[in-house]
Amino acid sequence: MGAYIIAKGALKTMLSVCAAEHPWLKVRTINPSFTKTKMLDVFDPRYLELAQSEKQFTTPEEVAQLIIKEIML
Repeated sequence: MGAYIIAKGALKTMLSVCAAEHPWLKVRTINPSFTKTKMLDVFDPRYLELAQSEKQFTTPEEVAQLIIKEIML
């Protein structure tokens, strides 16, 4: 999980740098909440209940729809 979080942060930072250095490059990002995948199994179920009470978790299909929506803009 640690490597995933680090890689995700690095990718987001790299995209910010690319957007700053190349103004002609259109960079769009999405920031979904937790996504319902097996990766959530590493968390304590009580933490997930608390997190989901604050914000509904997305499904992989919903994330895919967000990506498609951004591509079509």
